[in-house]
Amino acid sequence: MAVTPVDLDRIAPDGLNADRVHVFGNARRIEAVRAGPLVDAVRTGAREAQGAHRVPALAFVAPDDRQGAGPGLPDLRGPIPRIVVRQLLVHCASLHPFSENGMRQDAIAILGGTGDQGLGLALRFAKAGRPVVIGSRKLERAEEAAAAVRKEIPDGEVEGLVNEDAAGRAPIVILSVPFEHFASTVKGIRDNLAEGQIVVSMGVPLATAIGDGAVRTVGIWQGSCAELVKSLVPAGVQVVSAFQNVPAQRLQHLAEQVDCDVLVSGARVPRERVMELCELVPGLRAVNAGPLANARIVEAITALLIGLNARYKVSEGLGIRITGLPDSDSSR
Repeated sequence: MAVTPVDLDRIAPDGLNADRVHVFGNARRIEAVRAGPLVDAVRTGAREAQGAHRVPALAFVAPDDRQGAGPGLPDLRGPIPRIVVRQLLVHCASLHPFSENGMRQDAIAILGGTGDQGLGLALRFAKAGRPVVIGSRKLERAEEAAAAVRKEIPDGEVEGLVNEDAAGRAPIVILSVPFEHFASTVKGIRDNLAEGQIVVSMGVPLATAIGDGAVRTVGIWQGSCAELVKSLVPAGVQVVSAFQNVPAQRLQHLAEQVDCDVLVSGARVPRERVMELCELVPGLRAVNAGPLANARIVEAITALLIGLNARYKVSEGLGIRITGLPDSDSSR
């Protein structure tokens, strides 16, 4: 967002207002190079009721943005309340799909998007019109996967980056890596995560990590793969469990519906945002699976489904359906 130096300069470097509350509702990050006079000015305005900030609210906005910002503000004279500054910045942010650090607010990052399930989600989200960032430990693999998605979805917005860079490019980051790489992947990206981002754990602690079979799981001290991730991410980063039981092959068959429920667990607000992603994939239905601790139950279902796939020889993979749910409530 363009803000002139004379009009309270620029947005605070960490996206926080004077109360240390995220101005954008924890939905975007601001580059650290941006100066912080807005925070100081708002503090000053709060302390000095008759202070120097007797200007119209639109004085905060650069000329190019004033036409769009005007309808969102009253015609104020006198000190500018904190809540008005916050509303103004949120309104102006909606006019700009990119934050200052290049994060696209409607983008979805998929780390491990080079694997079958991650690639399937990338295809589906790109087909739905969402920008997708595919992450991998190796740049060339990420770029190859992105090219494969663009080949299937010629008008898709897809890019491939190393995991660390991909993690900072989207407000929702999906982890689709084998269990044995989960801890190292999260540790590798934690410095690139910011308060307000959502990390989605697709992980399942299959016993293949210790050389045993995929029809069994191993115990985790934290209780589940998702809870392990929660213990590793920075404070303020939310973790949600989802997508473990969606067959990769069905995701990649774009001409067909997936026909599967997705059990989504986590805190209410981030859980609802992840549930909305399911609506982008025909045939998927999000089901509110409650708090993150329930991930330990959901993850174990994957091992059961793998065994059923083998016994019934279903090459495209089995999914699950929860019956009897009210139509209005899968639900949030």
